[in-house]
Amino acid sequence: MDRNFYYQTRAQEHQREIARELATRHLLDDANGNFSAAQRVKRMALRFAPATIILALLVIHFLG
Repeated sequence: MDRNFYYQTRAQEHQREIARELATRHLLDDANGNFSAAQRVKRMALRFAPATIILALLVIHFLG
């Protein structure tokens, strides 16, 4: 078998493997991306909730 043909064939196989791996990672990132966005929103809400409650209590205390 010609050496150049072997290297070319092997390079093409390697490129297909890489493309398959990247496609899989891309699909997994899309699936996990929505979940992490929801997690970020939840984390932000939990972070600002105590401050909002404290501000509301202070406003009620000083206005009431």
